[in-house]
Amino acid sequence: MAPAYLPWLLAEPFGSAPAIRDDLREFSFEQLDARVAAVAAQFAGRDVGRGDVVAVMLPNRSELVVAIFAAWRLGAAVTPVNPTFTEREATHQIADAGATLVVNAGPGAPPAASQQSPWTTSPNIPPGRCLHRSNSQTATWPW
Repeated sequence: MAPAYLPWLLAEPFGSAPAIRDDLREFSFEQLDARVAAVAAQFAGRDVGRGDVVAVMLPNRSELVVAIFAAWRLGAAVTPVNPTFTEREATHQIADAGATLVVNAGPGAPPAASQQSPWTTSPNIPPGRCLHRSNSQTATWPW
């Protein structure tokens, strides 16, 4: 039995009603479900699935909520990493959780636990939100 608050269960009954909002954007239940599905597809394209751990290192904004729901949609667990952590703190949490994917607000954030170097920089990624996989693959977010 799935919890009743998951966006893919609420999209039909609540449709265009507001679901989440921050200072920059507001998503209806239908829009939230569509965003969660798009991000979940990106996670799945990086082999995230049931039993994996996704580290989400984002500020308290709508993107954080979408990333958490996307991981849950695939059956993955989430470890939220405080974006104000030091390199040492973030690296420790990500490694301790065994995260296979790190979602962050741009290049230079800590890699997934299985990567050798403690921090990566990806100069080919435009500014903005991106995914950092343990093998340094990246993809831009769908918003």
